[in-house]
Amino acid sequence: ASGETVSAYFLSPIFWERSDWLKVGGVTGVSALALPVDKSLRREVQDARGNSNHWLMRFGRHAGDGVPTVLMAYGFYSVGLVGGYEKLRTTGRLLFEGFFTAGATTSFLKTVTGRHRPYTDDGPFVMTPLGWKNRMRAFPSGHSTIGWVTAGVLAKQIDNTLADIALYSSAAVISASRIYHDK
Repeated sequence: ASGETVSAYFLSPIFWERSDWLKVGGVTGVSALALPVDKSLRREVQDARGNSNHWLMRFGRHAGDGVPTVLMAYGFYSVGLVGGYEKLRTTGRLLFEGFFTAGATTSFLKTVTGRHRPYTDDGPFVMTPLGWKNRMRAFPSGHSTIGWVTAGVLAKQIDNTLADIALYSSAAVISASRIYHDK
């Protein structure tokens, strides 16, 4: 089922309906409309940050990294497989699938947009499409994408309001940490 799920994900745009394309257009439009405030938001956050490195933002920086996500997926899958816990095994598989599909999509979009990272101080409109250097791969945020995908998978599997709040709050912290760390 895993290979079929991943294939279905990458082939899904072929079968999208008008409403799906409108959602993509809406997200793209909102992102484009946010560009003019990008520089002032960055300046405000960096001025407020100063030389501090808040523990919550450090959490966000590391939690959105791929290694913890892969280790979590491996842990869920392994415990589920060895212990005979189907839901844990499925959760691990879903985390792997989400990491792979979201990661591949984000990497593709980063390469296509080539948006420079804020720390380069090049401005929000400077992009180098097909740029492979890390300083040209700011958008979309891989950390944020992985954080939200992980939260979504776990929230769906746990199906508990308090868990949802904690998981989606963690994803929001990961996204905020990217601005905080000037990435």
